[in-house]
Amino acid sequence: MVDGTGMCGGCRVLVGGKVRFTCVEGPEFDGHEVDFDTIIYRNRAYNHDEDCRLDTAIATLEKPNLEDYPLAGEKERQQMPELPIETRIHNFEEVALGFTPPEQALAEANRCLDCLVPKCVEGCPVSVKIPPDFIRLIKSGDPIAAGKLIKEDNSLPRVCGRVCPQADQCEGNCVLGRRGQPIAIGALERYATDLLAKEDASIQIESKATNTLPPVAIVGSGPASLSCAGDLARAGYPVTVYEAFHDFGGVLRYGIPEFRLPKEIVSNEVETLAKMGVRFEANVLIGATHTIQDLQNEMGYKAVFIGSGAGLPRFLNIPGESMIGIYTANEFLTRVNLMKAYTYPKVDTPILNMHEKTVAVFGGGNTALDSARVSLRLGAKKKSISFIVAAKKNCLAEKKRSNMPWRKALSLPSYAIRRNFMGTVKAGSPAFVW
Repeated sequence: MVDGTGMCGGCRVLVGGKVRFTCVEGPEFDGHEVDFDTIIYRNRAYNHDEDCRLDTAIATLEKPNLEDYPLAGEKERQQMPELPIETRIHNFEEVALGFTPPEQALAEANRCLDCLVPKCVEGCPVSVKIPPDFIRLIKSGDPIAAGKLIKEDNSLPRVCGRVCPQADQCEGNCVLGRRGQPIAIGALERYATDLLAKEDASIQIESKATNTLPPVAIVGSGPASLSCAGDLARAGYPVTVYEAFHDFGGVLRYGIPEFRLPKEIVSNEVETLAKMGVRFEANVLIGATHTIQDLQNEMGYKAVFIGSGAGLPRFLNIPGESMIGIYTANEFLTRVNLMKAYTYPKVDTPILNMHEKTVAVFGGGNTALDSARVSLRLGAKKKSISFIVAAKKNCLAEKKRSNMPWRKALSLPSYAIRRNFMGTVKAGSPAFVW
């Protein structure tokens, strides 16, 4: 990973009682205010026997028997096959397996009412032509054509089919959802575009880039930047994407675990954009390697899109949060997802041994759920992962609790979590992620 991002948390220091990041804000700190004791303490975090990875001798995955996922009734929503729970909690393979066999996708598509005024399209941020066209193409037996049609509006369809919050967008607007289950639009999008990538990888949207339009620079390579790059490339603009990390995808790569979004999918979407003419430059930290002024004045870019992402975490600012075993979700997920710490020592980045440890997660959204699920796969006690949520009812963790193997989701008022970690965490014992 290129220095200067602060994402892995290895450079965290306390300066004047506040958390600072040496590789971003330093190293020119006032030495009188630096907490050197904490630095020395944190630098010992990985001096233990680095037995922090999954057993490399994990047996080959057994794919679930498709007979366990029979076709639902004519009017019932189809259930997407998944890896069995007892298999998936021990590996990082993708959990959802997609509609298999194709009859599942056809049965789900046939549930669509072909509304004259499709509310689902209104709920889609990029206005994919859902019932008028792509679902109809699946019904007619041409999912490849459906996949190509989706790509006309969506630069990242294989990603969106897996992690887009369809329940709050397209599926949330589906009229069938008023009295039952909405159409599984995300699953159908995934089905069509996965087939497109598998059946004929050469089928891509052609670039219209010309020398007559001015060049555009894009800072960051997360989903917003990749979508922007795709739209600009289709319109004919020469586009260059600059990324601070050594690989592309932003939060899709460092934030979302492999079992929800395989990084092969992210790489495939990036490769598709590259074939459209988009240039990608890794290990370039805009602001340090080049400034915005450099991009505009010296490098000739006429426009700059800044998609630098959420970046650094927000701290609770309570005593003890610099103790070993306490991670921000940024640090935790970046080490695991981007740097593949769960495969140590095959990679250089370690993470603390969580085997049979108790884990508490502060928060109740998707990031908290991902942190909990990663902890479970790293060996945390199956029934001792707790969520601690500050004054928030109906959080995602609470809603999904019945389908997940963790113990409980605790909803506490804000003051209850703003005391301290002291006396709660044993040195070197992973316990908290927020």
